Amino acid sequence: MGTLKVDNIQTESGSAIITNGAIPAAQLRSSGVGKILLNTTTISTGTANVAFNSSIIDTANYKNFEIIANGMSPATDAQAFQMKVSYDNGSTFFSDGYHGGVYSRFDNTTTGGQSPQQTGTSIGVPSFTIGNADYKEKTDFHYYFYNCDESTVRVVGTMIQRNANTYHYLCTTGAVWNDNQIMNYIDFRFASGNIAAGTFKVYGMV
Repeated sequence: MGTLKVDNIQTESGSAIITNGAIPAAQLRSSGVGKILLNTTTISTGTANVAFNSSIIDTANYKNFEIIANGMSPATDAQAFQMKVSYDNGSTFFSDGYHGGVYSRFDNTTTGGQSPQQTGTSIGVPSFTIGNADYKEKTDFHYYFYNCDESTVRVVGTMIQRNANTYHYLCTTGAVWNDNQIMNYIDFRFASGNIAAGTFKVYGMV
């Protein structure tokens, strides 16, 4: 049996269903698909930050955004992972922000605690330092941004990390910015030094 390869499929009206082997995002949105992959960024040689601008954080078409970061590692040991958001593609960052969180350690005790509340532009998400002991301390994050077409930024994040001492930590964090603007830019970085490794995937939710 042969294999049929398709580069382009159109409706009778001429609108594209598949172009160059991919379904256009506009077609997916109009079809009611809930989650659409907008961008994948992989860090392998080290970079100061990872930023997503208005070409990806498109609030005209997506109300909510989901960002998953896998295998995060800082170039400098024991760094907090930080986030800041902008309404003008990175020229001006939201400053009227609040953040808080809790963490727990997976073992046979009840080790845990609460992250101190932070305010301002760049906040730890979560405020819990991350090590760089190669495979032992890889960290995964999951962020969800709500109602991004409104003037208050609301985000909930979770992190799971294996510390060098072999314990796993789970952190849950939340942040709110009340700058009365609609965000179109998100910046991630460590408090000091480069991002040594990691993969970011950004999804738009219709």
